[in-house]
Amino acid sequence: MKRNITVNIFGSLYPMDEDAYAMLNAYITNMRDYFSRQTDGKEIADDIEGRIAELMSELRQKGTEAISIVHVEDIINRIGKPEQFIEEDAEIIEPMVTPIPNEVPKKKLFRDPDHKFLGGVFGGFGCYLGINALWLRLSYIIIIFGLFVNMPKTLPLILLLVCTYFICWASIPLASNPAERLQMRGERVNISTMCNEFLTSTRELFSNNERIDKDGRLATGLIAVIKWISYTLGVLILISCVGAFVAIFLGIIGGLSYPWTSSRDIFGEDFPIIIIFDSNPSWLIWTAILSFLTFILLTLYLTVHFAFKILGRVKPMSTTLRILCMILWLISITVCTASSTKITGNAVGYHNYVMRKAAKEEFSDNAMKRQKEQLTDAGWVILKERNIRNYTNKGEYYTGDKGIVYFDAGRENDGLDMEYEIERTQKVAPGKYRLEAKGRTNGNGAEIFAFDGQGRRYSRPIPVCGNKGGSIWKNAGITLSADTAKLLPNRHYLSHLSKVNNSQGYGWSDIVIEDIIVGPDSIIRYGITNVTPDQTWDGSWLSASSFELKRQE
Repeated sequence: MKRNITVNIFGSLYPMDEDAYAMLNAYITNMRDYFSRQTDGKEIADDIEGRIAELMSELRQKGTEAISIVHVEDIINRIGKPEQFIEEDAEIIEPMVTPIPNEVPKKKLFRDPDHKFLGGVFGGFGCYLGINALWLRLSYIIIIFGLFVNMPKTLPLILLLVCTYFICWASIPLASNPAERLQMRGERVNISTMCNEFLTSTRELFSNNERIDKDGRLATGLIAVIKWISYTLGVLILISCVGAFVAIFLGIIGGLSYPWTSSRDIFGEDFPIIIIFDSNPSWLIWTAILSFLTFILLTLYLTVHFAFKILGRVKPMSTTLRILCMILWLISITVCTASSTKITGNAVGYHNYVMRKAAKEEFSDNAMKRQKEQLTDAGWVILKERNIRNYTNKGEYYTGDKGIVYFDAGRENDGLDMEYEIERTQKVAPGKYRLEAKGRTNGNGAEIFAFDGQGRRYSRPIPVCGNKGGSIWKNAGITLSADTAKLLPNRHYLSHLSKVNNSQGYGWSDIVIEDIIVGPDSIIRYGITNVTPDQTWDGSWLSASSFELKRQE
């Protein structure tokens, strides 16, 4: 248990612990004894006592009920002890005997407490470099805003600059006493400079206090009103921030619990949230959400703590806690930005893929519709069309001509059987006929067929050569090799066929059906199919072209 006493300093009463009063009284007595040997010593001592009163008033405004010995030690450390001046005076006696000409003390890097905007970092660098701190702050802000233009590419550099500032804040000491302020400016630390620095700072602060108090109770009342208004606004801001955080949290929980994937009929396939869930793993979405909530919570905590510290309602945050909060804040915003960027990129890529797929399907549907109309106009009838992606195609004709259209069908979806059968009915004179065609395929079971008027079926399988080789290309090469005298009239055409597809051919072969009997009904039907009575289809595409009927007799 300690006994408290009330002390009158410069016309104001301050409750103090008894041991704190003893230390403060000894300090003031020593100060008065020291400065009594100098000119204007009494005025200097009065300024010191006024500065002590100013610092004790600040403690009372922050809610301190009684000044303790810890508070007095802090006040003495901030002002400086007479022993420091005496020791410094003794230290400079020897150098004064043998002075070193033109010796300029080196500056030391400190945070400037008298010209600080946030932590005094730029004030300290400005003093150390001999540059106005305002220009350093403006340059820093301009660089940060310039980098924001190219987000998110410049995010790592922005985080590096912000993190560097807070590291400097935590690692560079504050110039808290006259000697350190002199070292910060590169001035000699001796009895004269320390006294001047001490008196200058003390008188400035004391004169500021006099200017604040010269209007009496009216100014004090106005300051109290402003503080209460600030406090009320701080509470309202706190309530608003907490309410916003709760609303965001509940909104996220509600959004995650809603069955979006089963609501496609309501919102559509291109609804943003459905696209996000379809294109991203759940762990990535949860990472973005938790890091975002952490960022919001830390920002709220730091903002509220800063506001209440200004109002004097809470103690300043310890250095360790401040560094920990800033590290977590930077990690949360980095993770949130990175995961959100990844989610957005995946969603945009997936949406573009869906749109391209839909456009491709629409184009394919329109193309197949046009192909079907062209076949119908040419007299062809589509008998079977299951799981196919087209009716006709071009680009790999047996002559190498890229513009000639031929019958072609490919399987649309793997794992499903395809069926493709088209035919054409032609009226001819009775007799015996021969059907010639060109065809290719990559599987067994495809045929060129014909029916006479009595329903008799004639067919020949399409050779399986894929999209290379084929009898047309092969026979052209054999014929050219045999024509050593180069006398064939169609040699140029055969040479062209042998060089198709870089001399590999496109897999086309000649298919011939002979002895097709056409009776008095004069009807013959012919076409291409992969649904045959003799063999099961095992390929994925087939092509045919150049159907021609020739009379044999």
